[in-house]
Amino acid sequence: FLRRSHHGKRGALVRVAGTVGERTIFQETITLAAGAAAPLEVEVPGGLGRLSITTENIGDGLPLDNRVELIEPKVRTLHIALALPKDSPALTAVQRALRGIPDVSLTNSESAELLIASAQPLPSSRRELAWLGIGPLDASDEVRTAALDLAGPFILEKQNPLLDGLTLSGVVWGGVQPLKLDVAPIITSGQHPLLSRLNGTRTLAYLLNIDFAKSNLADSPDWPILLSNLIELRRDNLPGLRRWNYRLNEEIRFRLIEDDSATTTEAASESNTSRPLLLVHRGQKRLLARAPIVELPPLEESGVYTLVDGERPIGEFAVNFFDSEESTLTGLRPGRRDPTEAAASRGFQIDQPLTWMILVGIVLILLAAFIDWHVLRPVGRRA
Repeated sequence: FLRRSHHGKRGALVRVAGTVGERTIFQETITLAAGAAAPLEVEVPGGLGRLSITTENIGDGLPLDNRVELIEPKVRTLHIALALPKDSPALTAVQRALRGIPDVSLTNSESAELLIASAQPLPSSRRELAWLGIGPLDASDEVRTAALDLAGPFILEKQNPLLDGLTLSGVVWGGVQPLKLDVAPIITSGQHPLLSRLNGTRTLAYLLNIDFAKSNLADSPDWPILLSNLIELRRDNLPGLRRWNYRLNEEIRFRLIEDDSATTTEAASESNTSRPLLLVHRGQKRLLARAPIVELPPLEESGVYTLVDGERPIGEFAVNFFDSEESTLTGLRPGRRDPTEAAASRGFQIDQPLTWMILVGIVLILLAAFIDWHVLRPVGRRA
């Protein structure tokens, strides 16, 4: 997908081409009206790795923004394990929502990056694990019978990315039970936490205080949105680059790839910290600060960058020029301006009247000091 903007005052016939090395992948010609923009969608084969996009327009005065380097995005499959009772309404709701979410794969609990399970028991504390516990919190018939069914109003922590796009309009949140755990509420109704994050654990753990047998949440559009947000939040937290194409001065963050052979010993810790983390661009290397989440400094030069952890490449990404204000040349006037010639200095020059006065004053002060010393100097005694 490409969007081409034309900032000129006249229409233009623009040729757009995509190449890999000397090989032309596609070539299109589009007509752009003055001050207009037009999208371009082209099918290209997978596995290209890198694609160079160039545009040509007769009379263009700024070729800087006529070229874009694109890195082929990588598929970041999220491995999910389901540990819910068979034939339970919760399992059916999760399986139905997962069918519409791309790049997910079901696996076992040991190798899962996201575990969706019953609310009890609570998960172990593992930094590399995300967990969603689905109620009922207590499966006994007595407690489930006394549970509350709430139709709102619901209070949502809108700044939490887990709730992007949620409205809970028309939702009946059924099977709400008293919650005595240490949690940070995300969705509440009155004094009842409905969706919370568990505190005191390294696991990214969320608890859903609900009974799907008594709720219509699974039938609302909010349920697949909530599950998709959770999956994308966990996917963004996977090691490696999250994106592969950026604009100049855009924020770039990524998680370091965990070493499978790493242990908790001091030797392994020293080995990890001794490996240099480098950012390579056009043969130039920049040392980066090692941290679980690495934030790159603002990049002011376009092109393709490579991240290297010791001898192991992490990946490469592209940074491209994008500044509509700088690309617009319509406010400039045509003409020629010769460069300013800097005059070469040929020794010490005095070209200001005040300079002569200062020099004369300095000479008079030195002369007065010499006369004063000569007249008042002490005379030695003769033997």
